[in-house]
Amino acid sequence: MQVYHIYLMNISTPYMMSTKRCKECGEFRHYTDFPLFSTAGAGRKNTCKVCSNSLATVRRRLRRQNPPPSSPGNCPSCGRHTTKWVLDHCHNTNRFRGYICDSCNVAFGKFADDPIIMHRSLTWLQTHGTKQNWFKGSRDRGLR
Repeated sequence: MQVYHIYLMNISTPYMMSTKRCKECGEFRHYTDFPLFSTAGAGRKNTCKVCSNSLATVRRRLRRQNPPPSSPGNCPSCGRHTTKWVLDHCHNTNRFRGYICDSCNVAFGKFADDPIIMHRSLTWLQTHGTKQNWFKGSRDRGLR
């Protein structure tokens, strides 16, 4: 019963302050079970070491089975020229989808690879964006 009251009052206990929830497996683990960010000295990743290692193994296997394009080209998703190809795969099935540009890969991640959310965002842009700017960029990529 005391833990329940502490939770309602939003007071951190020593146990709560030293644990973190993994975004992949959902388990609460000690903060030292999360790898450090290479760019931020004190920050920790949101995926535990076990899940991070598993995901890295999947990406290595997919890269070995599907080598990246050897030359720059146009991204199959957005049509923009890219020199940095990024492996795209389904996070649920671990199925290789192809190589795309870094911008599209980040965007897909932000949209959680959900076509419904992407469609809603596209509708938002079409409704609230200026048509001149919208069609100018689209025309250049042959999307009109």
